[in-house]
Amino acid sequence: MEIYFNYLIICFITFLGTAYLSNKYQILIDKPNFRKIHKVNIPATGGLAIFISLFFIIFTEELNNLYILFYSSSFFILLVGIYDDLKNLDYKIKFISQSLIIIFLFSNNMKIDLIGYDPNFGQ
Repeated sequence: MEIYFNYLIICFITFLGTAYLSNKYQILIDKPNFRKIHKVNIPATGGLAIFISLFFIIFTEELNNLYILFYSSSFFILLVGIYDDLKNLDYKIKFISQSLIIIFLFSNNMKIDLIGYDPNFGQ
């Protein structure tokens, strides 16, 4: 259970840190437009925070090819997201790009065995 708490702390600090830096330096700010629901500027750093959190979490585990494959694919999804935030990428291109990355993952033996709590995680 301690390992989950450590991961939660890493995620929490990363989310706060990226949101703070985004607001302070006015970088990666999502501005309202016809595609958005929000009416004020908000930090568009959620994907970056998740990616940084994954970096710390994955590299506390024993590395194997699936971790490296998962992390490198996450990096490309992050790039698509950042490009979309900066240039308002067409939703079709974004969907196709992210789908191709996921197809690449599954074609390299990545699979989902469990969604939810695993009592053996970290052991």
